[in-house]
Amino acid sequence: MSEPDGTGARRAADESLRMEEDRVAYLATCFALGEMDSSELREFYDLLRRPGDAGSRAAQTAWKVLGLTLDLRATLGTSFQDTVAHRVERGEGEFVGELKERLGLTRARLGEVSPPRATGRTRPIVRDLLAAGAAIAALVIVLASARRDEVASVAEVRGLAMVEGSALAPGMPLSRRPIVVPPGARVRLSWSAGHEARLEGPANAVPQTEGLSLSSGTAHVRSARQFTIGLPDRQVVCGKGARVSARALASRSALGVAEGRVLVRDHGPRGATELAAGSALAGDSPSFPWETEPRWRVEDGRMSLLADRRAACWFFRAVLKLAGPSDAIVLALRGPSDAAGARAGWELRLEPGALAVTVADEARRIALRGAPMLERTITIEAWPEEPVGVAVTGLEEPLRLPWGPPALEVGLFGRSELEAVAFHTGPPPPADAPPR
Repeated sequence: MSEPDGTGARRAADESLRMEEDRVAYLATCFALGEMDSSELREFYDLLRRPGDAGSRAAQTAWKVLGLTLDLRATLGTSFQDTVAHRVERGEGEFVGELKERLGLTRARLGEVSPPRATGRTRPIVRDLLAAGAAIAALVIVLASARRDEVASVAEVRGLAMVEGSALAPGMPLSRRPIVVPPGARVRLSWSAGHEARLEGPANAVPQTEGLSLSSGTAHVRSARQFTIGLPDRQVVCGKGARVSARALASRSALGVAEGRVLVRDHGPRGATELAAGSALAGDSPSFPWETEPRWRVEDGRMSLLADRRAACWFFRAVLKLAGPSDAIVLALRGPSDAAGARAGWELRLEPGALAVTVADEARRIALRGAPMLERTITIEAWPEEPVGVAVTGLEEPLRLPWGPPALEVGLFGRSELEAVAFHTGPPPPADAPPR
């Protein structure tokens, strides 16, 4: 028998959607486990940024997979990651399907229903009582389950933040569902045990019973007792009275401890590490001091930032002001000399209306938009296993420069000035944190 008109096309379309969801689920799982190469990361990004319903469907699938993966990671530790990574590597065909079924992305098939056997007639009053009792029991179970699902609540919201399409509001109870905090927004969460966590946008997180899964963004946590933070590449167990800041980006994380002690369980070969107050950790590098304020050394007319050169990530921002056409500001990151005597690193020279960039011995000059004497804000950020990112007011695209430790030298020429300087190693500290 031939199929009705359009049935084959619909079936093909449904099969295409199913295969696409399988691929998104697979890529999201690999992303959560840090098992992606550059081509897969680009594919995942392209799937999520498609306009219309296609991008929305991909985002919903990815959120559910990421939420479950981070939830289980925070709860079960490395054993879950090892198991999933092994299955992904083997490419088991049923694994993605089973994962989707657990996430509720597909409906399980109904089993065969047998007709009920004949029983004696039940009087209406007895039947009504049984039905009422069953309804009350079901209601009690639902309410108890709902209470168990409420793991935290919203204490404060600045800006607009969402949970599964609904805007967050103070006092709202939260279950284990992904929270999206856009850039510029801030959300403070509280737990009945006394824990607090502040999310600074852009951020994505999932609250847990005694913890928080952070897939991207920045979180500042104060623990009342043991509290677990799940990050893309590690798990952090905070002790009583700990104050911790964490940032997750590109499947890597940075961690800083302000107070107390924490136990860090890496998903790599390093294993468990205890981190004390004033220490930071980023990527696969050893721990280093957590610097939260700029410190300078002035020598021969140049200023150098004083920071531990072991820092695996760091951040610098300042407002650059030129007062005359002959003024200039030079920012340079120079490493030790190589065998030929050349110094590795790079140099940025801000001049009226232009930015001169020198990497090794190669130099180029880039015109900046705006008036020549316009104040320029420069931001320099180094992240584990990534090139240094440089953004300047008036620069069309950020620069990507060779990585280097935070030995940033600044030279001021003429009447040029450097203002509103911010610097830190590791993750950003809380905005209201006192200087240490």
